[in-house]
Amino acid sequence: MNRRSLPALVCASACAFAFLLPLNANAADSALALLQAGVRAPLTTSYTAQVERIHFGARGSRQTLVRIEHLAPNATRRTYLAPEAFYGNTIVQRGNRRYECDRHHHRFVIRVEHDPDDLSTAQNFALLARNYRAEYGQDEMIAGYPVISLSLINRHTGEKTMSIWLERNTHLILSKVVFHRDGAVASEMRFEKLRYTNKLPANTFSTSAPSGYIVVTNNVANRSQSAGSGETDTNKPPTPIDPHFLPEGFALIQTTYPTLQGVPFLHLLYSDGIRSLSIFENQHNTPAGVNGFHAQSVKIGERDAQLVADGANNLLTWQGAHSSFTLVGDLSKPELLKIANSLR
Repeated sequence: MNRRSLPALVCASACAFAFLLPLNANAADSALALLQAGVRAPLTTSYTAQVERIHFGARGSRQTLVRIEHLAPNATRRTYLAPEAFYGNTIVQRGNRRYECDRHHHRFVIRVEHDPDDLSTAQNFALLARNYRAEYGQDEMIAGYPVISLSLINRHTGEKTMSIWLERNTHLILSKVVFHRDGAVASEMRFEKLRYTNKLPANTFSTSAPSGYIVVTNNVANRSQSAGSGETDTNKPPTPIDPHFLPEGFALIQTTYPTLQGVPFLHLLYSDGIRSLSIFENQHNTPAGVNGFHAQSVKIGERDAQLVADGANNLLTWQGAHSSFTLVGDLSKPELLKIANSLR
């Protein structure tokens, strides 16, 4: 992290002071400090809201409507209102534990993972600050509250990657738009209703499974491989190997070993603070299925591969000489192909 561009302005009050600086004096620094206040706002701000999300993909747009109840610092409940297939399903996030209640299939899934919308982790924000600059935009009103607009510009390419609107007083992020590299909108998030409150029913964040539900535990935890672990070669996940090429600004932020349908995988997660790349590898020669998607046939060296484009994310999967690989990320086709060829 650039300490000169990001002084110790980690609390909302300090960031608000930075915003009051003259726009022509350290405007970029104050905008970045304001952004940091925004990603940390849920740590101190409790609220209820109705939020619309839209993802634009090759097969059209996908819209979800959720009711969010959040109690600072780290308890959140999401209840799906739309589409109909998800209506009534809930997700409770308490710290890094996620409890998913699927009322249509009577399943209760417990996961150990961070909130996918969380940008506030120290390593992610350090990457974001290093790879993006923040610029002020036009202020407006969202859900009845005045907001401050910021655009995040990639320092390496000069492209606008994201626009964010923060509530002026609490700095809560009330809207977010993510862009493709060609400028097209990849996804949108917008608060439609908002009420600040810390008075929520005691059972709002219950983590108990409803009676009669199947409980599934899907713990994805970091662990290292060591000799004498007792694992057979067929069940041992691959040894982590970094690709020789990554887009500028990307860094490895997490290595995990999930087991999917009985098959052990290596999962490498890379990020530049906003965009992400996942590399999955398994030694069972089990490439990802692409049924139901329009897949394009491409080549990784001399090997056949399948490429699927779906909104902000592209998927590339193929079977190598000794392992199967799947790459998923909000990267362009040329970038994914170059990364894939650097893994051979």
